[in-house]
Amino acid sequence: MSSQLGKKLIAYIGTFMSVVIVSIALWVMYRTLHSIRLSDVIASLEQLSFSSILFGFGITALSYLTVTGYDVVALNHIKHRVPYSRAALSAFLASTFGNNIGFAILTGTSIRYRIYSHAGLSALDVAGVSSMCALTTVLGMSVVFAMSTVLQSGDVTNTGIPIPIGLLQAAGVLLLLAISGYVIISAYNPLTLRTANWSLSLPSAKTTLLQILLATTNLSLVATLIYVLLPEETSTSYITFLSVFALAVIAGSASNVPGGIGVFESVILVGLPEIPPAALLGSILLFRCIYYLSPLGIAATLLIYHEASRQRKQIEELHESVLDVLDEIGPHVMAIIIMLAGVILLFSGSIPIGFDRNLSPVWVPLFLVEISHLTGAAAGIGLLLLARGISRRLASSFDLAVNLLIIGIATSLLKGFGYREAIVLGLILALLWLTRPEFHRKASLFDEGLPAEWVSLLSIILAVTIWLGLFSFKGIPYSPSLWWTFSYDNDYSRFLRSLLVVFGICGAATYINLLRPDPVPGLPESVILQKIRRILASESSLGANLVLLGDKRILFNPSETAFIMYQIQSKSWVVLGDPVGPKDQHRDLIWSFRGLCDRYGAWPVFYMVDESELPFFNELELSIERMGDEAVLPLENFSLEGPLRTELVSVHTRVKKLGARLEILEGDELDRIMPELQSVSDNWLKVKEIDEMGFSRGFFDKYYVRNFPCALIRINNRIIAFAIIWTTPNREEIGLDLMRYHEDAPKPVMDFLIIETMLWGKKMQYRRFSLGIAPLPGLKNHPLAPLWHRVGVLMYRSGSTTDTIDEIRPDEEKYNPVWRPKYIIAPSGIRTPRIIRDISRLISQRNVHVRAE
Repeated sequence: MSSQLGKKLIAYIGTFMSVVIVSIALWVMYRTLHSIRLSDVIASLEQLSFSSILFGFGITALSYLTVTGYDVVALNHIKHRVPYSRAALSAFLASTFGNNIGFAILTGTSIRYRIYSHAGLSALDVAGVSSMCALTTVLGMSVVFAMSTVLQSGDVTNTGIPIPIGLLQAAGVLLLLAISGYVIISAYNPLTLRTANWSLSLPSAKTTLLQILLATTNLSLVATLIYVLLPEETSTSYITFLSVFALAVIAGSASNVPGGIGVFESVILVGLPEIPPAALLGSILLFRCIYYLSPLGIAATLLIYHEASRQRKQIEELHESVLDVLDEIGPHVMAIIIMLAGVILLFSGSIPIGFDRNLSPVWVPLFLVEISHLTGAAAGIGLLLLARGISRRLASSFDLAVNLLIIGIATSLLKGFGYREAIVLGLILALLWLTRPEFHRKASLFDEGLPAEWVSLLSIILAVTIWLGLFSFKGIPYSPSLWWTFSYDNDYSRFLRSLLVVFGICGAATYINLLRPDPVPGLPESVILQKIRRILASESSLGANLVLLGDKRILFNPSETAFIMYQIQSKSWVVLGDPVGPKDQHRDLIWSFRGLCDRYGAWPVFYMVDESELPFFNELELSIERMGDEAVLPLENFSLEGPLRTELVSVHTRVKKLGARLEILEGDELDRIMPELQSVSDNWLKVKEIDEMGFSRGFFDKYYVRNFPCALIRINNRIIAFAIIWTTPNREEIGLDLMRYHEDAPKPVMDFLIIETMLWGKKMQYRRFSLGIAPLPGLKNHPLAPLWHRVGVLMYRSGSTTDTIDEIRPDEEKYNPVWRPKYIIAPSGIRTPRIIRDISRLISQRNVHVRAE
């Protein structure tokens, strides 16, 4: 238990740091605004002219138009032609959701993959686009900061930043020199970043200059937006403001906090002390509404329209309504909307509302006002927690969210007749109800876990809620008696009591999330193996037999009728093949594994997935890439007769004339010849100059070998080659694993073994023979092949499910097989190279955890 808890806590270190940064920023804001009241901020907003606000919306439109150029430049750099409309949509959605949700590179990559994958871009291509856009942003921030500091007059009193202006200007000059040097080097010899698994060519000088132009233009427009929202009597020059703005943007980005909330405001407030704090804070809040929230509403609408357009053909064919499109994408959009509902309830309990008896149509007793306030806060934090389950399509989260929204509507009316708040919550309830068919999963929210990014976002919302309450009631001196003071006009006391409820719920959720045992049975190995064998007895997939190697971890479903086999390498938790067991259990098992990964901050990777399983993965928001094809030969009509089998007949006849014959042994008969098999295997490894591998291919282990029938080739009563035979209980399929031969064997001995085994399988009435998995045709190990396709090559060369393909390449077509696509499903973006490295290491190492005795 302590080991599991330690791993979970490590996954939350980044979250803890983000929360600490936000807390410090909010404390700085609170100290800076110590003499300001909420009414002062509202009054400053009322003084702004309508023309300034309208001008602000125009600047926002120009800014986001400029942002679309980020993707256009990135796509040109990786040499992919995509229509501007698609690139603009991708850039706008990625930027908007990244700004509001946070973790911009991850959020942006996910959205870009959703849009660009249908334009033929691979996961690595999308990662390249996201990396280029991030580089554009960094270049822009650096240039804007450097230019604004260099151009300042040198008056140290211009800003309140506690850094000497000379030091800032020196840093600006060094930045400009570094960027200039980078551009000059790129003009003569563009740099390329390389690792063992991937490479990325940095942009040319022309592209870099275009990136700088776009990013500096965009950041200057954003700075101008805030500047025009400042009070008209502001004496701060634009250059001075720009330098503080650049520092605030850099600090906000470095904090990895959604929108830099708190951090951005703190730097601006500290850096511009000559501007009245109330007016400055009001301008920043209005800026966030114009630049963040307004585009977010537009982005959500565009995302729905994009998804509807993608599915229009299917909708027309099935004569379904637009609501079916909402059902498909509803959980993802609704998760954000449910979080918004939770924020509304929490924030409404953190500001002075008061109970207006004149507005209320009925008289409400004080105890109901008090209970409503506490219940509303509980509903708010509950909705924030349930948003995670909504995004995971949990039926229980849907039911609870509906109930909490109804409670939230009631409490909004009872605690102060907040009819506007109640109307908004009612609309959210109606939207949620429209998407109800999509919430079909029967699982617990805590089974899914709360990933670090989600915990970070919740913690930041709570920190802002606390800050908002303390700021709103700062005019009221604190006294312990406030905790037990009850009156209609005492909102401060109700706020303090609601904090207790909120922290109590958060504490309970944290305790359960961290200490809840993982769904891995703590059973003796013999009991686990007994359960595995029982499930295998009715399994139709050959690859499931690899579980008997004992080198994988096992995740059972609650009823222990199905399992997933996986292994951990660094942050990649790699599942091998499809879930094993009844088909109707696969979806929930996949989701359970995804939730387990989230609890540990791991990356879920599904390796060598069959095409028939893909519908189960569409909801996971992971990239799906074809990595190769499995060659399968129908046995019903297989024979050595006919013109197409001439080469097979020749090989078979040549080896048979040497006295070769096939034997099929199993059980105790295998134990007697195990030393001889070991000798052949050792010789094969020595000649190949390789070590045993594992995970996706069998290694020689007597406990593993004796689980299966073994096909032997003898010449003069000497074993010269062997392979174990995988079979399925329903006689649907047969295949070979652990194919080994002695160096003294004739060259085509493995073809002879394959042919003889296929003839034996046909005689035993098996329907198909699996020849193994091969990379996609024509790609192989070409340097320009997409990276996931090179994973297929890696798997083929050093980790195939069977060794069969490895022995009969490159002319496997002589068997005239049927090809079944295989896929790899994993997070997209900058994690792709590390995932490939982890898979490579898994294949090349051998770990034994559960021995199949």
